[in-house]
Formats: sequence, structure tokens, C-alpha cells
Amino acid sequence: MKWFFVLIISLQSMCANAEATLAETLKWMDYTYNDHRIEGGVTGHGNWGPFAETELTLIATEKFKYNGCDIEQNIFSYSKRFNKRGQMGFVNSITQANFNLKDIDLNTIKTTLFTSVYGKDGKPGAKIQCFPELGHNCNFAELDFQTVNKEPIIKITEKSALGDNLQDYDTIENKNTYYSYFFIDDIEYSMRFEKAFKNAVKLCGGKASVF
Repeated sequence: MKWFFVLIISLQSMCANAEATLAETLKWMDYTYNDHRIEGGVTGHGNWGPFAETELTLIATEKFKYNGCDIEQNIFSYSKRFNKRGQMGFVNSITQANFNLKDIDLNTIKTTLFTSVYGKDGKPGAKIQCFPELGHNCNFAELDFQTVNKEPIIKITEKSALGDNLQDYDTIENKNTYYSYFFIDDIEYSMRFEKAFKNAVKLCGGKASVF
């Protein structure tokens, strides 16, 4: 029987070694999600648009940085709409979110799929305003997540500027919230990213809300 227990311990050790560490998980997320073309890497999966949303054309790029369990998300968008001063034109904006992975509720991490045929979650009747013939990417996903007990501890900074002057933002807003998201331009990849994100949250001590 002794060899049997030795075999079990060996198998358990192999499985433990096969699990990705936090550093490995975040590195994979970084090098596959973020745009690393300057370094000779991949385009990334945080690029979405052009996308028609309430008759507006929206192009956006999302990326994130990490320092241990601390995450900084940045969404850069370019759209035709009114800015907060009521002026219509092409608006450049940056939305930054800062949070710690240990504060994320594991039970709220969910990927929603969008397609040009069926719409949200593949259900008829929830079609998005997206037109492939105009070059829009109509097959993408959104990974949503919330903090434990919906505590508003995700720090948000929103900046917007009318026109191309990115150095002179005409509106800056700071606020807190309990939720955030990743836009993903590839449905198949989104399932892998969700798995990695959940693993990172677990490794940082994240848990589910009590109720």
C-alpha cells in the first residue's frame, strides 16, 4: 500500500506544479490581451469597433497594466457625440479604472457574447446596432465583474476632449464604482481570458460575497 500513497502524493504534486502562478497568469493575460506590436508581439484583443451604438460610430482600444494584484485599466475611445458641454463633434476620451484583484467577487465574473446574427448572449431579439458591411466588428464579448458586496472601491477617472487635442481635456471626472469590464474582440479567446482572470482573482485572495 505504501507505493500507492507515494503515487497519490506524486500526482498531487504534479497537478500543483501544473497550476499557473499569479505571475504566469497575469503575464499571459498581458501578452495576449494588450497590444504588443511595437515589441514584435500580437495585436491583442482589447480592440473593438467601429461599432454603431445609438447611431454613433465608436472606436475604442482597451489595455491594462498590473503590479502584483493591483490592476489599472485604460479605455481609449473616439466617437461622434456630444461632450459634457453640449458640443457635438468627434470626442476623444480616456476612462481609467484602478482596483485590486482581491476585492473582486468570483461569482460575478461573467462573459457576455455579442454577435451580428443573434445579439447579446446569442438570444434573438437582443440584436446590437452593428453593420459588418461597414467594416464593424460585430462578434465580440464583454467580461463583466463586480467587487465583493458591491462595495464602491473601484476608482474611475474619465477624461474627454473635443477634437484631437489629447493634451487639453475639457472635462475630467473622478468617481468610485463597484463594477468594471473588459471588451474582447474574439469570442473564443474570451473564454480563455475569463478562466485566466478568475485564476488571478483566486490567487490574490478574491472570494464570493456572503449573500
